[in-house]
Amino acid sequence: MRNRILLSLALCLVSQVTFGASSYVGKVKRIVSPTIIEISLSDEEFITLNILGLKKNGEQHCGEAKGVNGTACNAMKAWLDGKSLGVIIEKVDGKAMYGDIVVGDKLISQEIVRNGYYAVDSTKSMSHYLFQAELEAYCNYRGIHAVNKGMHEVAEKCARR
Repeated sequence: MRNRILLSLALCLVSQVTFGASSYVGKVKRIVSPTIIEISLSDEEFITLNILGLKKNGEQHCGEAKGVNGTACNAMKAWLDGKSLGVIIEKVDGKAMYGDIVVGDKLISQEIVRNGYYAVDSTKSMSHYLFQAELEAYCNYRGIHAVNKGMHEVAEKCARR
């Protein structure tokens, strides 16, 4: 447990030093959608964080989500509910905040992509770890990549990696 906390703090500090980001600790207030999370920083203060680097795929609010979005909402609840979160804010645009969440030893954007819930939006992120997670999901036919199962070119591409 102690190692996970140290890893979370290290990721927050590395992100802050590397990207000029701000980092906070909080708890989930509400999961609006798989990529939009309201996070309580204190009893009076909360922020709405948009997970950075993910390509939107007909996203639905968690109360009405079905299919891959519904599965992603359930995964987010399991990963985040009741846990202390490291919040990394990389960009602020008016009232919108963009960044990522560290919980335990997981970076949430990477977990969302690794499980095939979302693809990487290369116009907003060029993070190698996200592309590696996407390739893993693609080659293992997870989530949105399940439709590729049985396609020769997918098997060929994945065999070369």
